[in-house]
Amino acid sequence: MAWRAGRRHLDGIMTASFSDAVDHAGARRPLLIGIAYGLTVIATTGIIGGTVLVATRDELLRNELEFLKASARTAAAIVDAESVAAVARSGQEPSREYAAAVRPLFVLDSVDESIVHVTAAVVRGDSMRIVLDAAPPGAKRPDGLAAHEGAGAMEPATPEAKLAWAARKAAFVSEKPSRTPWGDGLQASAPVLGHDGRIVAVVNLTSRSTATTARSGAWTRSSSSAARWGSCSDGSRGSRRTAWSARGARRRRS
Repeated sequence: MAWRAGRRHLDGIMTASFSDAVDHAGARRPLLIGIAYGLTVIATTGIIGGTVLVATRDELLRNELEFLKASARTAAAIVDAESVAAVARSGQEPSREYAAAVRPLFVLDSVDESIVHVTAAVVRGDSMRIVLDAAPPGAKRPDGLAAHEGAGAMEPATPEAKLAWAARKAAFVSEKPSRTPWGDGLQASAPVLGHDGRIVAVVNLTSRSTATTARSGAWTRSSSSAARWGSCSDGSRGSRRTAWSARGARRRRS
């Protein structure tokens, strides 16, 4: 009889231990599922967010390129080619002829906040001689230097200016933002043609690139959102772990 009682006691202990093990495994399973689900959501959010940011940046850049190219054509069309040619020959600044020739470029530069610098120049090899500059005398660039280039000043010719001077009928715009005195920007050039069809000068436009700014801002917002989501998920997982541990302890005591 004692042997049978001992056997029943041993069976009861084993059954209770097995039940506790099953309960403990069942309590851990939701935790593992929650962690796996959270990691999956974070990874998926990162992939989708990165894809959207790249697509948004590319679309913004395409719009900027088209707008700047159209603005360069407009600038070349609104200036008077004969007045530009006269200033190019005389190199006189200030003068009445210079003020009349630069006024259309000054208006374009003033009404469009995205355009930060407008000039007209004659290209000679790898250099260009400034004929008109829409920046008012005394204006400063963000780096503190003078924004206005006087008539006759020599500057390195941009690739877009050289292409516009050579092609003589088309506007050209940079393919991607580059560093300028006004920050990351795009550059475009278009030819100014006289009545006889000969090229007189090229108009050069520099604009701020909003695509880079939008990408950085969107990435910062996306990263902050992901961090907040991750901290909330960690907190909720911690709360669930505490609840499951308490439940398992109650079961073991019972």
